Amino acid sequence: MTRNHAWRGRRRRRSPARDAARKDAAKKRRATTEPPSLTRTERVVLDLLYQMRQLLGLDIAFRVLTEARRSPTDATVRVLLWGPDMALLTAAEHTDRLEALRLLVQLMASHRLGRRVNLVLTEDVAQSQRAEELRRMAEDAAQKALAEGRPVPLPPMPAHERRVIHVALHHHPQVQTKSQGQGPARHVVVFPRRAGAQKDASR
Repeated sequence: MTRNHAWRGRRRRRSPARDAARKDAAKKRRATTEPPSLTRTERVVLDLLYQMRQLLGLDIAFRVLTEARRSPTDATVRVLLWGPDMALLTAAEHTDRLEALRLLVQLMASHRLGRRVNLVLTEDVAQSQRAEELRRMAEDAAQKALAEGRPVPLPPMPAHERRVIHVALHHHPQVQTKSQGQGPARHVVVFPRRAGAQKDASR
């Protein structure tokens, strides 16, 4: 007991070399996930959009239109949005939702930065339509997999489109998805869940 308490009470010595390596690794991770061309204002807006997407559970994607920036100090941030759930923000009966999201993020960004920020949100209609098409494709494949009791492969598609398929069927109680193949031939396969897998998934 005494030795055990003594061991717990010891403080691990900090290695300057190890700390430097950790900081360098963290810096590299940030460099791969955060475009270096973004201004502080744009980073704040993106961070708030990420938070709102998670809070609302929306399946949408977005990027800052840096090519539309007029100057490095431009207070207007232009963001392009797309995804299967864009209809929840832009449908005729919900036109006020996108404007509400814009105003909320704009106010939060202005408060965080201590100065006025102008936010422009634009939908990439072509991308959104493709995402909706992929979601319908996923639902059709799920129905076919269950009806025929066999895996249903979908056509090869890029990573961001495969993600739409995976997300669309993620909570489906009777099917599961898996990416297979390499390179340009990589595709999603929809499998009927086995009885045991279905029980585990419901826990």
